[in-house]
Amino acid sequence: MEKTSITIERAKKLYEIYGSLLLENQTFSILLDKYKRAIDATFRIMIDLGIVSQCYRCGRTHKGSCCAPEVAEWYDAETLFVNLLMGCSLQTQSAYEGHCCFLGPDGCTLLARHSFCVNFLCDQIKSRLSQSDLAMFYRIAGVEITISSEIMSYFLLWRKRVDGAIVA
Repeated sequence: MEKTSITIERAKKLYEIYGSLLLENQTFSILLDKYKRAIDATFRIMIDLGIVSQCYRCGRTHKGSCCAPEVAEWYDAETLFVNLLMGCSLQTQSAYEGHCCFLGPDGCTLLARHSFCVNFLCDQIKSRLSQSDLAMFYRIAGVEITISSEIMSYFLLWRKRVDGAIVA
């Protein structure tokens, strides 16, 4: 959890330094809006296919879920920074012991999520969906993942132009 706390602090620092500047950037704002629409589309298809309700049940069990505690450590400061730009709050304590700290009572508290979190379906969910439903889900989730990559690339290049930061 210490690693996640450090990453969250780095994201908050990025927000403090670049947040207002980046939100005033018209190109980024358009891209961010496109990203939000893609996130909404993924969430809508997950509701329509019953994925959200199944994840909801599993995420509240003591046996755990794909929202394992170590998943939070996969997040980098830049992705968490984008979440701050979209109005998310970042917590280090899960609503459920033994789960990712970003899992809240209503599901993931993040909008910009790791590609695993967007794209992963457990065997139990996959077995309940038709091939066409699975293909539709992966196609829609893939758009979200692609735009996420565009957002990150734009931010890193923009940051380098703004202050000459060396980004890894």
